[in-house]
Amino acid sequence: MDYLYPRLTKLVSLALDYSIITSMIMIAIQIVDDHPILTEGLYQLLQQEADLHCLPALHSGAQLLASLPTKQPDVLLLDINLPDGSGIDLCKKIKNKYPDVQVLILTMYKKASFIQQVMRNGASGYLLKDSKITEICTAIRQVYKGENYISPAATNVLLDSLTTATKNKSFIPELTRREKQVLQLIAREHTTNEIASSLHISLNTVESHRRNLLHKLDARNAAGLVRIAMEKGLLE
Repeated sequence: MDYLYPRLTKLVSLALDYSIITSMIMIAIQIVDDHPILTEGLYQLLQQEADLHCLPALHSGAQLLASLPTKQPDVLLLDINLPDGSGIDLCKKIKNKYPDVQVLILTMYKKASFIQQVMRNGASGYLLKDSKITEICTAIRQVYKGENYISPAATNVLLDSLTTATKNKSFIPELTRREKQVLQLIAREHTTNEIASSLHISLNTVESHRRNLLHKLDARNAAGLVRIAMEKGLLE
């Protein structure tokens, strides 16, 4: 009977492995991207994961919208730049009609406004295309569980944006007495001639003060100058 022991041990091991595989939750994934090389490479890498199953890749928003009524993936890997529209808008349409589909953005764009907008539109995560496959798999599993995932690189973009916005908003430039006078008159819609006459200075001097004000407040025109000055409390 001893000769049967190794065989029985192997059969039990195979049975346990089969039980684990059959009981494992399979996450259905679909890639929507119009770059065939990237799509095929990512498809092959994801297929190597025991708990991930890739549906046929799609290459446009129209293909995706046509496919969803018959088969919805658990997690959608969606690019922002598609040949027939924006993935940002497409994300909103998908989440409105198929709320159970988790949208994970996979893009090359490192823009804070894109990240914020697509997350408002219902995306569960944001990844950059230079992410490692291990991070992509981690993100897929995390959003499948109903959690959010924003890659460290995308998080840094958001933090930089917030820091810059805070600095820009809090910074109050130092204005000379004459610049303050010119600013007040611009806010009251006085013309260059009227400002020159009121302050008893030349037209060139008024224009010089105006240019300095635009530069100091980082404004493009008089309307922007007044708006920013009001935001910074420079107008009485």
